[in-house]
Amino acid sequence: MAIDVADSKNRGWYQGAVFSADSTRAILAESYPGVDARLVLATHDCDLVHRGTQEPFIDVFVATPVKHLSSTESKARNARRLHTPIIIQGEPKNYELKVWSRRTLRRDILNSHKPAADAELRESLPILRSWLGKRYDRAAWPDAFNDRLGPDSHKKLRELLGPSEHCFREIFLSIEPADSELTIDEGSYVVRVALIMSEADTGRSEFVAEAQRCKDALTHFLKLCSGIEVELVEVMSDTDFTWAD
Repeated sequence: MAIDVADSKNRGWYQGAVFSADSTRAILAESYPGVDARLVLATHDCDLVHRGTQEPFIDVFVATPVKHLSSTESKARNARRLHTPIIIQGEPKNYELKVWSRRTLRRDILNSHKPAADAELRESLPILRSWLGKRYDRAAWPDAFNDRLGPDSHKKLRELLGPSEHCFREIFLSIEPADSELTIDEGSYVVRVALIMSEADTGRSEFVAEAQRCKDALTHFLKLCSGIEVELVEVMSDTDFTWAD
């Protein structure tokens, strides 16, 4: 199935392009989820303009409005959901993309539609790309390590870290050994955590105090986990933390 590449280029399609409201309704038809939903194009730019028949399809995701952007679902932190603003008529509107909302469409459908004139991702495009990649390329801890964190650990860690999320830009966790399923007899997993603040926030006493409280609570939680040895939990600025760390 060939596609009119020149026409697709002229229409302005690119990875991260937002479909118009009318196009979204027309394409989704009976599966349209409701008012203000938008399709977002996920296919790479090179594949959009590939000549020939080797790229017959495109991937799109359904973006639906949400009241608030959750920090745990923003900036590609959650591999299953992405919260992101979409700029519509010059104003940021909050949207959610779920990985299972993905649709595969014939690529030549792009020759019947244009990107929305009133909507775009802007600065959120790199985050969308990161989210797409992390779905298939992300760290997976050993099951034995997850078991040692205890039942409902995911929920407990969210409750522990949630009140302090505004203090940190990133949280990095390393464990040793990272790729082994240790039995209890084989020893403990050694854990190091870096809680990264922006340099500007390290000058705000209330942020520093909350970051320290979170650090102490996280350290306490990890030390109570049987078979986990806490080497270090530290708060660092983003100017002190390096990729070597």
